[in-house]
Amino acid sequence: MRCLRLGFILLLVAQLGACGFHLRGQSSAGAESQGDYPAVLVQHNHSDNVLRRLVNQQFSMLGISHSEVTGNRAELLGLRVSDIARGDTVLSLDADARTAERLLMLTAKLSLLQADGVVLESATLQEQRILFTNPNNPVGNSTEQALLVSEMENAMAQRIATQASRWLDREQANAAASGSTR
Repeated sequence: MRCLRLGFILLLVAQLGACGFHLRGQSSAGAESQGDYPAVLVQHNHSDNVLRRLVNQQFSMLGISHSEVTGNRAELLGLRVSDIARGDTVLSLDADARTAERLLMLTAKLSLLQADGVVLESATLQEQRILFTNPNNPVGNSTEQALLVSEMENAMAQRIATQASRWLDREQANAAASGSTR
């Protein structure tokens, strides 16, 4: 009886894992950064509050001292997160035009700025996920879409923080090589 119960639990776990009910991704940006960063002024030129909160959370995890208040800007590097765009494109339909394969995209532009506003580095980051819709389960579709969007936002925040840490590492190395104390 005990083996039967254990077998049933293992079968259930395997089946749920195959259906997409499993944890995806990771919760924090990688630990490849040096971690001793100068303060950075973060400029969010968008109104995406969820992404703003997630980016600030990732910066805190990486130990990047950041502020959204302008204060004394003379010595601060700036990091601008802008041009947040969300896309939803239908890739294919079935023969009855009911079930669709959709591509969800999240794009952000990231720039590292000197204190005087000169762009040092710039990159466009993109996250995308594929969603299959099922007309017989509209609640499941919206739930799966919400999970995918949340996953994309977390991944984008991780990528923004990781890219910023790489740029800051490079700027610190350049400043150390030139003898500057930025």
